[in-house]
Amino acid sequence: MSDIEGKAAREAASAWGKEPVSNGREHMSQRGQRTSFQLIRSLPRGLLPRKVQTKKEQLNLMKQSSLLVTAALSLVAASAFAQATKSSPAVGASTSTSSPPTIASAIDREISLVQKEVVEAAEAMPEDKFDFSPEKLNLPGSDYKTVRTFGEQLKHIAASNYLIWSPITGEKPPDTVNDGKGPDNMKAKAEIIKFVKDSFAFGHKSVATLNSSNLVEPITSSSGRPTTRLFLATFAAAHCFDHYGQMIEYLRMNGIVPPASRGQ
Repeated sequence: MSDIEGKAAREAASAWGKEPVSNGREHMSQRGQRTSFQLIRSLPRGLLPRKVQTKKEQLNLMKQSSLLVTAALSLVAASAFAQATKSSPAVGASTSTSSPPTIASAIDREISLVQKEVVEAAEAMPEDKFDFSPEKLNLPGSDYKTVRTFGEQLKHIAASNYLIWSPITGEKPPDTVNDGKGPDNMKAKAEIIKFVKDSFAFGHKSVATLNSSNLVEPITSSSGRPTTRLFLATFAAAHCFDHYGQMIEYLRMNGIVPPASRGQ
């Protein structure tokens, strides 16, 4: 800044400081003017006019300078935000790379799907309908004698899960499998659903041991037949879906829309 410009700036600042202050608002205004003038002096010479003469010109200069300062601060803030966004993960994004799918994880997902369908269907049926079978409807021309009740369908699913999946690891199934029928004295809804959930947990544990080296290695099923771990792991899920389809019909026969079909 030249001597002339510096002198003009000092005279302007001195003039403002000598003006009478009538109230608090005017005082704040003068403080803002002095702060703006300080910012003006800090700006590069190329941004300032060659000569500051009148008070009106000084006020105009302050307005222009305030806009320049505001723009500069906005650019700084925008740059900081962009840098933070670039270096930080998005909200809700995983900070770790997901593991690639494996044989075990692929089959486990299939088990999870049928588990969800079966358990939700079981929970949808009222407890006093767990002994229901189509035989009770006495439909003309039908033959539903000796078919499983709703509760028996669930116990059969659970018991079969244990029997089918156990040879994968060689772990002995519980004594309650009862040749695929499940416990005869198990009647309560909560007990049956727990039996089902426990059998699926057993399946998840079994398929977690699958890998490329043991997948098609010859083994023996619970019934004594030659088979492979791959067949047993996938057949159990297919068997569950078979009986899930029957459970769906039982629900609809009692005026209940299956959970998987609701909202469609």
